[in-house]
Amino acid sequence: MKHHQRPAQRPVVVLTVPFGSAHTRTAEAIRQAWNTKDRPTELRIAAMEDYLPHAAVKALVSGYLTLVRRMPWLFQMIYSRAREPGAGDGLLRLAVRAAKPAGRRLMEFIGECPPLWLSTHPLTSILAEAARTNSTADPQAKRSSMAVLVTDFHFHAFWCFPTVRTYFVGRPAMKRSLVARGIPQSYVRLSGIPIDPVFHSTNSRTHIEETLGLPRANFRILLMGGGLGIGPIERIASQISSLNLDLQLIVVAGSNHRLRHRLSGLGKNTRVYGYVDTIHALMAVSDLCLTKPGGLTIAEAAAAGLPALLFGALPGHEEANSETLVRAGVAYRIGSPDRVGALITELLKRPRLLKKMGRRMARFGKPHAAFEVADALEDLWSRAVR
Repeated sequence: MKHHQRPAQRPVVVLTVPFGSAHTRTAEAIRQAWNTKDRPTELRIAAMEDYLPHAAVKALVSGYLTLVRRMPWLFQMIYSRAREPGAGDGLLRLAVRAAKPAGRRLMEFIGECPPLWLSTHPLTSILAEAARTNSTADPQAKRSSMAVLVTDFHFHAFWCFPTVRTYFVGRPAMKRSLVARGIPQSYVRLSGIPIDPVFHSTNSRTHIEETLGLPRANFRILLMGGGLGIGPIERIASQISSLNLDLQLIVVAGSNHRLRHRLSGLGKNTRVYGYVDTIHALMAVSDLCLTKPGGLTIAEAAAAGLPALLFGALPGHEEANSETLVRAGVAYRIGSPDRVGALITELLKRPRLLKKMGRRMARFGKPHAAFEVADALEDLWSRAVR
């Protein structure tokens, strides 16, 4: 039963960014887990697009996409040079000062300073800090606590923030990395990346196929490029659809409407979707996933025990994710989109290898992460309001 917040109780606030859908979906997963219990307060999500001008958010997303698509070398250089702690301390202080107007808007949107913030991106940590240090109307602002949820499978100095007292991470190596940087071990919680509780569904493959209106298939491939539908998806989809094999292809184009339109004529054995809220169901009825190595997507595939081939990693965080997953033997990397046909043909001849990949992926997963994070946030909130 959901508990209704009393007026005197300040909420937990989770901050998200509009770079794809992963950060918002992660926050929603935590909120759903939060609402499964009778909690002492509410958990609110503050999406950047809800309190900043539309034009500013659009420019921010457009600038990010332009950087990673057209100047990946520059993004990679910035990412690599800022890898070590302390490398961007001066820049961080400048960013917090520059973000003060946005911090004021954030505080106005919330209406009060929460005792506990949860940041899901380095940028939202800056915004939270700007809000906390810039609030003259709320004397409790500077005493509020901030936690960070790392949504990748490796750790980078971008995530480090002087006022953070709790880090939620997905792998023991990330915890060791933080401790090596001087972060107290008690500040780091090994939770995993939160995924939608619906991934715990036990419906049969046949039932899900009927619900989705999918014809039966002996082998089904799920092809995705994240919420933004980016990467060499069209080339890969064309290669797979041209294979003379007994398989079905599902493509999720996300918010990339042009891509969805271009793929609409690939043939009867191909289904093309735009942005969907049924990823859990599509993964449950698939035998192989081809995807960018986004943190949330991999966490979801791991929960489903779905073997994965990785392509189109964005510079910086996704390239590091890909390296981490390959080294762990959890997934394989596609060197060139032109090799996809040969790889899939070979994998279909080796069903034992596919099963082994699925088992490794399942061991990598933390399907209860959303509940662990929600329970930890309740504990942190209780300490903050004492």
